[in-house]
Amino acid sequence: MYNFGVFLANQAAAEYEKKKKKPGNKYRYSIDFSAALRKAKDYFLRRPDQKPVDIIRLLCRFVHAVKEEYRRFARPLRGIGAIHFNYR
Repeated sequence: MYNFGVFLANQAAAEYEKKKKKPGNKYRYSIDFSAALRKAKDYFLRRPDQKPVDIIRLLCRFVHAVKEEYRRFARPLRGIGAIHFNYR
């Protein structure tokens, strides 16, 4: 199942690169891998009487921006701690 999900994600990424909806975008976009695995699972669990779906075209809708190279500050390693109320 994992290998099928990886295959779907790679094929959808290649298809999305062919389209290039907006070439002047600030960020680079990539296919959401967790959505690819969910759709692969749904494909295997569908009923046989359902009509087949174009999974590659469906996955091209699940994209997210990759912003790593544009980050100007370091990400915090720890979250903000709780503020205790015993100062009152």
